[in-house]
Amino acid sequence: MSNRENTADLLRWGATELRAMGLDFPRLEAELLLANATGRSRHHLIVNPDEQPSYAAAAQYRRDVLRRAGHEPLAYITGQKEFMSLLLEVSPDVLVPRPDTETLVEQALAFLAGQAPPEDQGFQVADIGTGSGAIGLAIAHYCPDATVWAIDISPAAAAVARRNSRRHGLSARVNVLVGDLFDAHGLPDDLCFDLVVANLPYVPTRAFEALAPEIAVFEPRVALHGGKDGLDVIRRLVPQAASRLKGGGALGLECDPEQCTLLTELLGQAGLVGVTVSTDLAGRPRTVWGSKSGAVDQGGGSPRR
Repeated sequence: MSNRENTADLLRWGATELRAMGLDFPRLEAELLLANATGRSRHHLIVNPDEQPSYAAAAQYRRDVLRRAGHEPLAYITGQKEFMSLLLEVSPDVLVPRPDTETLVEQALAFLAGQAPPEDQGFQVADIGTGSGAIGLAIAHYCPDATVWAIDISPAAAAVARRNSRRHGLSARVNVLVGDLFDAHGLPDDLCFDLVVANLPYVPTRAFEALAPEIAVFEPRVALHGGKDGLDVIRRLVPQAASRLKGGGALGLECDPEQCTLLTELLGQAGLVGVTVSTDLAGRPRTVWGSKSGAVDQGGGSPRR
């Protein structure tokens, strides 16, 4: 290919390459990759098909198309992903934020909206296994009364979350810490939470090899693989979270649809009440919620099903 090829030529070539590899949206992804390489919007590319990108931009685009043809996630190639209308930096150190997880955030925000924030310090929210910071940052962005403690076992992932926090001007209310669940340096031992949310590793060993190569090959295994039944890390979190919740506080967990029944039992065994299962965008069971018994601020309630 030569530098004299215009936008239409490059998009045609890219879509052909991606289609040959069986990708679902070859033209769209070709447009996104060329937009990333040129710094132009997709709209600009579409309405200016005769424009000739610079040699450097065209060369980067060709490299990026071949990376995507090798099933590397688009978000890792462009270095960003939108989540709850927030544009986030992503890298191979973190999971790519997914639309299904937006359901967990929406339910968390609905729960907080039904509470009266404590007058002394506002809501205290823990986002355990924060990764890119997607869940915690979205909660902080849409709930100004929330202070978020975003914790991840990976220092590299925490660094990504900190950069995203600064990008969106949320550093004052989002504390990004490194640690194993609630055992994190900088987290006050006596701090209790109005809300704990987590999207922890939950892929069972038997299912890991069946994942799409975009996930199994490229995304961090530590953030995906949850042991034999997928619940190794979650099983450790539930009693810890129950002990750190305020009366009336809630715990929300993302999981595989087949794990919901077992998770419901785990939350009950930890003493949580009002345990419910909520569905994702496709109508599949995806999140499990439970509350700690005790006093709750006026207007409190469980997350919506």
